[in-house]
Amino acid sequence: YWDYVQVDTLFTLQKPRTDFKDESIFIMYHQVTELVLKMMIHELEQLTEKENEESVWIDKLNRLNRYTELLINSFDVMRSGMSYDDYNVFRATLTPASGFQSVSFRFIELHCTTLPNLLNTAGKERLGKNPNTSDYFEHIYWKDAGMKRETGEKSLTLRQFEEKYLEDLIHFATKMKGKTLEERFHAIPNPSEALKKKLKEFDLFYNVKWPLVHLQTAQHY
Repeated sequence: YWDYVQVDTLFTLQKPRTDFKDESIFIMYHQVTELVLKMMIHELEQLTEKENEESVWIDKLNRLNRYTELLINSFDVMRSGMSYDDYNVFRATLTPASGFQSVSFRFIELHCTTLPNLLNTAGKERLGKNPNTSDYFEHIYWKDAGMKRETGEKSLTLRQFEEKYLEDLIHFATKMKGKTLEERFHAIPNPSEALKKKLKEFDLFYNVKWPLVHLQTAQHY
């Protein structure tokens, strides 16, 4: 078991930067979250790489919904499972690192939908005619959260994220053209109401409830 699961290696992956005990909880919770997101990507890869029967869609969406519910329900670890005072001290030592820099979120989005759906109203207004993939990433919705409000310049958090991941994201978005979850679904003749319901549940869990627990926790701290 310990060799197969790599338990000893897992337990060496927490590297706190302060002496506050709850920093280890903070690190481990984010590591667990990244593993769950990877499980979701694993299911999305199977749905998007080829056409599938409805039964496969239902099975994979049930898994995706369970994983997302797990993330939503587990967020109390962040909200209520750490010392409020300690968190507000050790979190300041991590700047400019941020959950914003989790590329797993972005890969899940690119699996699920086409690039025009990842632009907000302002982004669509800025986007020029005949855009290529790189153009979309200049105006993609999450970029707004990485801009300095007072100057309109990119924050260090966003600059670091783009330096590490932007090229990979553009390459992956190009690869996913015609194969996103959205496009695969629209290619299904006469999809059942059961399938539509499962997709709506996933949309609600991942795009509404999951971001809301982040917002509520940010308000708490």
